[in-house]
Amino acid sequence: MRATKKKILLLVESSTSYGRDILQGISQYATERNHWWFNIEPRGISEGASALKRWHGDGIISRVVDRKSHVSIRRSGIPFVELLYNNHSEIRCSDKAIAAMAADYFLQLGFKNFAFFSFGGTGWIQDRKKAFALECKRLNLQCSLFNLPESDLDVSPEPAWNDNYEKDFIPWLTSLPLPCAVLTANDHQAIFLMNYCRELGIVIPDELAVLGVNNDVHLCNILSPSLSSIDQNAQRIGYEAARLLDRRMKNPDIPRVPVLTQPSRVITRKSTETLVVEDPDILHAIRFIREFAMQGIRVTDVLNEVQISNKSLERWFRKLFGHTPEKEIIKTKLRHAAELLTNTTYPTREIADMSGFSSEQYFVQVFRREMGITPSKFRLR
Repeated sequence: MRATKKKILLLVESSTSYGRDILQGISQYATERNHWWFNIEPRGISEGASALKRWHGDGIISRVVDRKSHVSIRRSGIPFVELLYNNHSEIRCSDKAIAAMAADYFLQLGFKNFAFFSFGGTGWIQDRKKAFALECKRLNLQCSLFNLPESDLDVSPEPAWNDNYEKDFIPWLTSLPLPCAVLTANDHQAIFLMNYCRELGIVIPDELAVLGVNNDVHLCNILSPSLSSIDQNAQRIGYEAARLLDRRMKNPDIPRVPVLTQPSRVITRKSTETLVVEDPDILHAIRFIREFAMQGIRVTDVLNEVQISNKSLERWFRKLFGHTPEKEIIKTKLRHAAELLTNTTYPTREIADMSGFSSEQYFVQVFRREMGITPSKFRLR
């Protein structure tokens, strides 16, 4: 029997950083197996599925925005995986996990006032806004949402800013209690928030800390100040989409149930590089922990560094973070370990050492207790 490679059509935009990361994940899956070849052409997110007319193959991975393209793909009878149309993406990053990561990040910076900025009525925007509002409610935090009138909501995948929004937006922005931490729907929408802050004299990050989603590296770095952002791990989304298509080509009856992936981490840049702490000694203690936790420091080392009483230190940490200084040291080490598990191939014993744990066994024990999962399972997920 002659071995043949499957022909796969990729209708994924190459014009955005997010789309290119998805393509990279698809490529990784195919490279590992060496059983596909691709038909792909440069495209924007709003382009249709015209390539389908002159193509005959075995599978399709698409991110299309219009109903006509989606219907054409379905009617082709070719197994496909959809990653965008009408908010029905089969593989997408969990908005609940994005919201939890953002809220925890802001709390670690000492913020008490929260807000969510977005414009547009597209499903993914509304889902992300709702998820952040629910997470703030769960944590008993006040969260201000920018809400446009229903008639003004743009439902395109990447809504455009309309200057008519100013009449609703500027009063909302200037009424936020400062200092305030703001999560934006994505990096592109953060641009408009930051531009208005500059015009209105609102200082980022000291008065308003701004966090985006997507980690479009070139965009985030060109902004001033540079934009912190949550990395959705789009490569993982592309990889899982390829895996699902592979299964579907073997079994077309696999149900279209959304698969939720996890964001990888917050990439900190200048737009959130601040701490909301009035007491300079406590601020020093927090920065000392974040810089040296991975060297295995203890609370006694912190006390020796800042020269304040253990009682005062613990009272401040419970007030700011809801836990003890010892717990903050552990959480800092675990955040570092989680990043290494996500983005490197170091074995667990080396990650334990690099994160300041005395042994691999103790690291696994603490990680499982605090994260609810073992390090190996966390890495696999």
